[in-house]
Amino acid sequence: MQKLWKPVILLVILSGLAWWLYQYNRNVQSGGINMPDRDFTVTNTDDIQKIFIAFRDGETLTFTREGKSWIINRQYKADDAVMIHLINVFGKMKMLYIPPKPAVKNIVESIGKNGIKVELYDRKDNKMKVFYVGTDTQAGDGTHMILEGYAQPYVMHLPGLLGGLRSRFEQPLRNYRDKAVFEYKPEEISEITAVYHKDMNSSFHLTRKGNSFDIKPVDPLTLR
Repeated sequence: MQKLWKPVILLVILSGLAWWLYQYNRNVQSGGINMPDRDFTVTNTDDIQKIFIAFRDGETLTFTREGKSWIINRQYKADDAVMIHLINVFGKMKMLYIPPKPAVKNIVESIGKNGIKVELYDRKDNKMKVFYVGTDTQAGDGTHMILEGYAQPYVMHLPGLLGGLRSRFEQPLRNYRDKAVFEYKPEEISEITAVYHKDMNSSFHLTRKGNSFDIKPVDPLTLR
């Protein structure tokens, strides 16, 4: 009977080890284990005060938070809709998978040649994250990224979103800028005149009267 104890104990140990290895591998593939070289996300994106994006051709973009808005290069108001998608990446992107070892060298070299550098700063101008955005995968299901100071690249993605993430960063200044032509509160407007020189019958003049507007044609002959 005593001779049976050793095989039983060994079997229990091996079973426990096999279960641990299974769980470990599962967590690695899902990004569940906290490893510093795959810590791309920011827990609270409201803490991000400044975003610096640098391209290989020398162009740079600096986004600075001012109240509820973002200002680009201290000159232009950023498009709120575009910024929502960009900030969403910083807070929600996840590791999709670890690239196979034979592909790592080419991925790193590609990032070195065509990578986009991204720096995130907090309210005290301290660096929060610095990483490089590479190309999208051939399957188009994610994007190669690597944290500064580390050698291991990862394929990152946004859960629930099909496609890569590089396009969120690889945009010219004009695409990030606010598309508004005028920004006035309705209550600040007292008069509006729209003149269509090739269609005077459609031209009009609005005048505020309390909470409503009185509309008249620009050309008095229009009503005749």
